Amino acid sequence: MLTQRKIDAVAYKGTQTFLIEIKPVANARALGQILMYQSLYRTYYPEVRDPVPMIVCGTVERDLDAMWTEHGILIEVA
Repeated sequence: MLTQRKIDAVAYKGTQTFLIEIKPVANARALGQILMYQSLYRTYYPEVRDPVPMIVCGTVERDLDAMWTEHGILIEVA
């Protein structure tokens, strides 16, 4: 269990489940992490339909805008 990967936060709103990764910068590394967590979450919790990936960050690498959209990743700049 100590080596198990861990998402930063899981939030619920109505019937939606949000998988939240908190990063200073939403970059390619954050993209890979949140996609991996989404895949693992689907494996461990198959009863949860369509968990929504989300990154809360300070800044966003703009050259990845198409990737966020393509994968349905929500970005919240705080």
